[in-house]
Amino acid sequence: MKVDVLKHQQKQISSLDKIEKVLEAKKALGFDIAMDNQTVGFAMVREYQNNKYFLWVYAIDKKFQGQGLGKKCLKEFLVFLKQNYGCTELSTTYKMGNTVAKNLYEGLGFQEIEKVEEEKEVDMILKL
Repeated sequence: MKVDVLKHQQKQISSLDKIEKVLEAKKALGFDIAMDNQTVGFAMVREYQNNKYFLWVYAIDKKFQGQGLGKKCLKEFLVFLKQNYGCTELSTTYKMGNTVAKNLYEGLGFQEIEKVEEEKEVDMILKL
């Protein structure tokens, strides 16, 4: 992962060490998100069932936040997953209270399916 996020966002995504270990073990797919030959973000997904993926990490570099790129890039990433990996469903979670993530996912059509109080997370799903 080549992106740098704001300090409070670091608690909302997996650590760089964990991301690297998961990718090295080939337990997930990692994608740099580029625009105009610059890395603006990173996404990591894991297939949990045939053509169904979990969005494990999604981050936009702090230099590019607040420009609408989060939604634009995730929308394009969804098309990429469908066309190149046959993705029919994408699920994800966000930490309760993270209204930026909540609004991003809901704005793209994700539906809340469960609140996990013990983990302080909200599970969401999108059918593609």
